[in-house]
Amino acid sequence: MEIIHLLSEHDELSSRNGSAILTVCRELSAAAAQRSIRSWIGGGSDKVNDLPAAVGVLYKARAVRHERLVRLLDKLAKFTVGRSFSAPRLESEDGLTPSDVFCHNQPWIARTVRSSYPKSRVHLYVHNRILMGAPPATVRRVLRQFDTIICVSNFIASDLQRRAGIDRNPRSDQYRFRTVFNGVDIKKFEQRSEDNQPVDIVYVGRIIPEKGAHVLSQAVADIAASRKLQVRLVGGHSFLPSGELTDYEKSVLRTLKMPNITLHHTGPVPPSRIPGLINSAKIAVVPSVWDEPCALVFLEGMASSAAVVATRVGGLPEVGDKAGVRFVNRGDPMDLSRAILELLDNGLARAHSADSSREWARARPWATVFDDLVRAVS
Repeated sequence: MEIIHLLSEHDELSSRNGSAILTVCRELSAAAAQRSIRSWIGGGSDKVNDLPAAVGVLYKARAVRHERLVRLLDKLAKFTVGRSFSAPRLESEDGLTPSDVFCHNQPWIARTVRSSYPKSRVHLYVHNRILMGAPPATVRRVLRQFDTIICVSNFIASDLQRRAGIDRNPRSDQYRFRTVFNGVDIKKFEQRSEDNQPVDIVYVGRIIPEKGAHVLSQAVADIAASRKLQVRLVGGHSFLPSGELTDYEKSVLRTLKMPNITLHHTGPVPPSRIPGLINSAKIAVVPSVWDEPCALVFLEGMASSAAVVATRVGGLPEVGDKAGVRFVNRGDPMDLSRAILELLDNGLARAHSADSSREWARARPWATVFDDLVRAVS
């Protein structure tokens, strides 16, 4: 068995890139290596590729005349026949003979992959909602190009099946939908980093509206009206450092600028720093207002020594409902502040929550995820 995980031609395959999809690919490749299986991560040929398993095999589509017209026609083709004329080119490196190619959130690349690897099985790995707005017939046409559709939660699988119009079709299994939940390396969270100042609350993720940082800032501001808080925000508007703040980031930070709040804002950090930053907090908050499929930072919070408070959205309850996570209503700062206060004021409840979450995390190492993936495509 030999595997290639394909991201997009725009992805930087770098250790400084905290992209969740890249993290999944890195962990699955490492798990494959433990099984003596060759595994590679393919991305853009013109990007920084400093990961051991990285291969720059994807090239941007060739420049053409009348580019604006071509983009319009490409969009029309995607929505009518389920085919893209601007999909990246794939030029395989010598010696790569994959048995399986996983296209991560890349629904338009199947034809290109099959042209380069005609003997390979080609799978669509779905990390969040894709093919949005496409009519059901087009979604079905795209899905039929893949041998298996791997989804990171039942929520994502059900949503895609519904939009394809196959959710009530007795023959829907011809599309081979399989759910493979993400995992977490709990060993990385076993030791507290001594150089991180302890805080009450930590938020890890992009500071963008969908992730609900504004909901957290409002909840924290409400609590800080009557007590002091130590808060850490880890992340920025992108996965990589940019040196600039968006208007949204500035708004979140302004809300947190209160006398009773001591704020530590790190900006984006390499994935290697995340365990220590989460472990230094009493509570890890995942306040997303969009339907999170199976957020890695949510699982990392569960693996840490912190108690986890999260919004009841998407696929998160599938994992956390029976694993000690405290769920709150979407976009509700008051509900979030109540949950945070209850855990801050009750050390026993906080410890029980964290212990239950870690128990789930111990049972979901990436080696188990990889074994599930192999079974799903067999």
